[in-house]
Amino acid sequence: MIDVQAIRKQTAGCHDKLFFNSAGASLVSDAVWQTAVDYLNAERTMGGYETAAAHEGELAQFYTEAAQLLSCGVHNIAYTASATDGYGKVLSSIDWQPHDVILTSEVDYVSNYLQFISLTQRYAVSIERIPSMPSGDLDIEAAASIISSRKPRLVAVTHIPTNSGLVQDVVAVGELCRKYGVSYLIDGCQSLGQISVDMKQLHCDYYVASGRKYMRGPRGVGLLYVSDAALSTGNGPLTHDAHGSTWVTADTYKINDNASRYELFEHSPALKLAFTQAIRDINTIGITDIEAYVANIADRLRGGLSQLDGVSILDHGTKLCGIVTFTVTSVSTESISRQLMAAGVSHSISRRSSALIDFDRKGVQAAIRLSPHIFNTDSEVTKIVSIVQQSL
Repeated sequence: MIDVQAIRKQTAGCHDKLFFNSAGASLVSDAVWQTAVDYLNAERTMGGYETAAAHEGELAQFYTEAAQLLSCGVHNIAYTASATDGYGKVLSSIDWQPHDVILTSEVDYVSNYLQFISLTQRYAVSIERIPSMPSGDLDIEAAASIISSRKPRLVAVTHIPTNSGLVQDVVAVGELCRKYGVSYLIDGCQSLGQISVDMKQLHCDYYVASGRKYMRGPRGVGLLYVSDAALSTGNGPLTHDAHGSTWVTADTYKINDNASRYELFEHSPALKLAFTQAIRDINTIGITDIEAYVANIADRLRGGLSQLDGVSILDHGTKLCGIVTFTVTSVSTESISRQLMAAGVSHSISRRSSALIDFDRKGVQAAIRLSPHIFNTDSEVTKIVSIVQQSL
């Protein structure tokens, strides 16, 4: 069971507003904030290199905590500046050839699609998509047909899209990729921190995540999981430095054996320690309890909004999560957003430009996105439903 009141006491930002924007950038705990401040204070007086050396053991705990959360080895974890940073490094590690196929989903994130499109222009690869069924779920039979016939160089699927509460069946896709020997990349930007993930079950080669969202870490941090199979290929990112590789002769280098090959030397140790604390908090509370709580409170929010005349819930799929998206027939999304802001409700607007294919299918240009977390309460859900009702 989650002690919500204790978590709220340790979250300064949840007392003066209704904060429902954890899919954007969630509120950090006091412990996460204090960790960063303490490190920066030490760095201010000791110097950057000296402070890092003094905290070497603590900085190494990042890999231990992340490995526990993802059910993998510490050697499989790389620290990144963001999910997109890790995603780009993975794409750069692949030796793309003309006519290679990238197989993705219809709800993948805009930043992923932009990188795919860039690859089509630079290397003449092609993009294919696993179709979504009317329910919103991935069409796994169609995925099997495409993977078996087209043998894509990479299958890349977003676990939870930015614009919907849909949880895609990444496990089923992983089983297909393993069966046909295809590399598999999962975007876990919206999933890690709110739902349980186990790398042994996902059968993926790469999994990227952001720290600022449901992980409740600071901005400017992320992580990348790299499987043993992917490490054994010897592939690494296009950009190296002396942290991820060793200069052997004048014209050769040796890449690191572990996932650190995807890291760069320069980063913020203060943010890395703060991110470590955020992951430690998740491990201490328990991701299974977090998943149950977030799903339950999102269901209550979705259920309350769906009872209002003119409100259309846009979350489709067999399994839904903590992201709730909706539109109002008679009121513009911008107008609803202004009224939510005036009432102190932190939220986001998801726009067509971030999820073009999915929004075109749903016939909308934008939607309100609410994303509760473990510091939110049922009474706050009731208040938000009331605020939306008053704006109709």
